[in-house]
Amino acid sequence: MLSLEVPDDSLPMTGPAPPLQPGQLVTGPLFEEPMRVVTVGSQGEDTWVAGLVGTRSERFRNVALTQTELAQLTIADPALSYDGDGALLRLGIQA
Repeated sequence: MLSLEVPDDSLPMTGPAPPLQPGQLVTGPLFEEPMRVVTVGSQGEDTWVAGLVGTRSERFRNVALTQTELAQLTIADPALSYDGDGALLRLGIQA
């Protein structure tokens, strides 16, 4: 019989979680416009390579960011939430 079990010591090691996630918006002194995160990859211990797209120019760039540079940025998560006031929504729809 064929065994498909994988020994625990052969599992790949995972590094620290990336500080940026695809879909987030990034603003700060390093960029001329708000940037949308498309891709994120690790480049060493404290450097991340992010694929970013300008929200106005729609220009793509790959940027290497250190922990110091990441600390200068404001990261907004555009996650949807449904915690708004339903009465205001109804009023807006009726208008």
